[in-house]
Amino acid sequence: MGAGPVGIVSFLRCRRSVASDPLNSLFESQPAYRAHREQAREHNVEFIEAKGEKLPYSDGEFDLLITDNVLDHTESPEKILSEA
Repeated sequence: MGAGPVGIVSFLRCRRSVASDPLNSLFESQPAYRAHREQAREHNVEFIEAKGEKLPYSDGEFDLLITDNVLDHTESPEKILSEA
């Protein structure tokens, strides 16, 4: 959650990783990030656009959630923690 242009999840080697950020489409449009994101996709990283307050996944779908530089950029940290 709050993956930013690249995200720490890009460096993890998991069966499946999802990097969510509300500004994902902005990052996808930036040539500086394209090569790294394509490389991350080769390692099963999926980049999605989503806000932490409402993630498009079911409860218990993930084993691990990493938030990086998120809570100080939202109006409702409690809602994000509840969603996580």
